[in-house]
Amino acid sequence: MFDLGKWEDHLIESYSHGMCQKAEEGSTIFLFTHSLEIAEELCHRIAIITDGTLHIIGTMEELRKKAGRENQDIDLEEIFLELTGAWEMQQVIAALKEE
Repeated sequence: MFDLGKWEDHLIESYSHGMCQKAEEGSTIFLFTHSLEIAEELCHRIAIITDGTLHIIGTMEELRKKAGRENQDIDLEEIFLELTGAWEMQQVIAALKEE
């Protein structure tokens, strides 16, 4: 098992090259991040977890399909909002702000 040790609190940019090398060698890398853009850029497979609940795991193509948007070029943020129900909440908040 690969341990981040002293690197665990550093920004991902400072060690992502080494992580990519490990992945190319066949190692599995678990990356936990709140940055959906980073996850989309670096990961081959993505799991969406909220409040301890695993909503889905798969490639971006599989996530788009699960969200019912397989023929659309949507990003991970849109998929996240769709699959967690946060999209509806975001629309309600926007409507309330308009009033």
